[in-house]
Amino acid sequence: MKKISKLLLLFGLFLLNISLVTADSEKNLVNIYLFHSNTCPHCREEIAFLNDIQKDYDNIKIYMYEISDEDNLKLLEEVSNLYDTTVSGTPFTIIGDKYFKGFSRENYAERFIAAIEYYSTNGYTDRTGEYIGNIPLPKYPVSDEGTDIDDYIDEKTEHKITIFGKEISLKNMALPVVSVLIGLVDGFNPCAMWVLLFLISMLIGMNDRKRMFIIGITFLLTSALVYLLFMLAWLNTATLLLTINWVRLIIGLIVYFNSSKLVVDYQDNNEINIYDDVYVNDYITKLENGSIISDNTKIDTNSLGVKEVKVVIKDNHNKEHEYVITFNVVDKEDPVISFEKELSTEVGTKIDLLKGVSATDNSKEEIIVEVEGDYDFNKEGEYNLYYVAKDSSGNVKKEGFLLKVNSKKEVVPNNNTNNNKKVADSEFTTSKGFKGVVKNGITYIDGYMIANKTYSLPSTYNPGKLTTETQNAANQMIAAAKNDGISLHVQSGFRSYETQNGMWTRRKNQNGIQFADSGTARAGHSEHQTGLGFDMCGNNDGCITEEHYNTKQAKWMAANAYKFGLILRYPKDKMDETGYKYESWHFRYVGKELAQKLYNNGDWITLENYFGITSKYAD
Repeated sequence: MKKISKLLLLFGLFLLNISLVTADSEKNLVNIYLFHSNTCPHCREEIAFLNDIQKDYDNIKIYMYEISDEDNLKLLEEVSNLYDTTVSGTPFTIIGDKYFKGFSRENYAERFIAAIEYYSTNGYTDRTGEYIGNIPLPKYPVSDEGTDIDDYIDEKTEHKITIFGKEISLKNMALPVVSVLIGLVDGFNPCAMWVLLFLISMLIGMNDRKRMFIIGITFLLTSALVYLLFMLAWLNTATLLLTINWVRLIIGLIVYFNSSKLVVDYQDNNEINIYDDVYVNDYITKLENGSIISDNTKIDTNSLGVKEVKVVIKDNHNKEHEYVITFNVVDKEDPVISFEKELSTEVGTKIDLLKGVSATDNSKEEIIVEVEGDYDFNKEGEYNLYYVAKDSSGNVKKEGFLLKVNSKKEVVPNNNTNNNKKVADSEFTTSKGFKGVVKNGITYIDGYMIANKTYSLPSTYNPGKLTTETQNAANQMIAAAKNDGISLHVQSGFRSYETQNGMWTRRKNQNGIQFADSGTARAGHSEHQTGLGFDMCGNNDGCITEEHYNTKQAKWMAANAYKFGLILRYPKDKMDETGYKYESWHFRYVGKELAQKLYNNGDWITLENYFGITSKYAD
């Protein structure tokens, strides 16, 4: 029992020694960049291969770029320049800092794996990742020491055996040496394990170490000798067969026909850009035991669509083979628009937004440019718009530009007069695009009579009283206020040119011209003279004074006047627009439609602001 326990212990230690593997340290990040085409069969084969090995290597990161995308195709050209090489087809693969052209499992699988293993333990400069940007880069430091990547790949793809964790190349070894090595390795393979168990059981019971060593060495040498004899027997048999003429003839014929077999591989269903210079022979990726006898045809890329090109290849037996390679001529480039980034005009002045704008396309077709976005030439503001160009292939280009519609400098008609000189009739446009006319010395903007510090009335204009519409609106507001318990009356209605002149002169003489102009209009500039303006207040409040500002009558009128077509003509904090300080009692008739707009939910808009006009005396 004791011997059996020792036997099992020794056997376990033996297995542990054979299978001992050191724990992997953290491996270096290996970035893989694949440029491929959806129509390329070799690309699909490589993608499947990379997906398979990704399960075994958790330190690799794969980035794929499909070259039918214009940006990816341009990137392929730029990356190939990094490595001083040209790329005529796909797939094009970069593993770490080593590039590979083409792919097949038979020829590239081992080389790819060797490159991954090399960069997993060696630092490298990821030129592709640094160029593209926003890609995690390897952390291992770059060192000039160690094996070159190309040498490493060559070594890894040689025939080797591993003994006690050390790889030994069989490339330049003599047959007897190879036999000894194979015998040594085979002495430890599972198929010979029962012989080992028998040998170990013999050695355990021995107390003579010298004898144990002799028996063990004899076993290994005998195993190697058997393999040597076995391999020599096969070698001698082959040598003997080669002396027989008919055998040599058969072997020669087999070799001849196999070596002369035509091998052709080419990329089919290729997408190429319109007007590119493309030649059919560039898409033949592999040719063995034959030659191309047809012309290297230039693909007709002057029009879109599928093009089929025949290639004739003659094999070594002078037999001709015909292949058809398909190309799809496409246009994936957007048109190019030439334009100005910023345009400007004045309110009310339309301009041609497409003037001087043109678009070109690689298809050489005529491209129509359109404007996209909302804008209004009659409204001041900045408008972010787009020029849009689309070609027949559906490629769309949008370019943004800014349209500035500036306020128009107000053209004030020469009617700012307080005398009886005849003013010539004229027309003008306000800064906000409203039409103004001067007729018989009276200014109308959008049909509304205007009288303020800029626009005057002739001294001869005298309706004698409030207009019928104005009087009716005032009466309606008084009645409505009464229903709400508010008592109102018209304090001051129509005033003639002469009356207004007397009022203003008295105030000027009493307090100066500045004080007079802040609260009283000069003759010819008063709305009272139009017959459209009046002062209204309560029966018992401080009418036409600052005491009126916070009365219930003032608040009620400010909140309800618009319902009757009346506007609060000089709102609070709008003196820079109207030219007058706040007058809670002064109202002007404009009609319900405009009054509703100017009421602005209680935040009154002035006539000056709405029409885009000023209110300033000429002097």
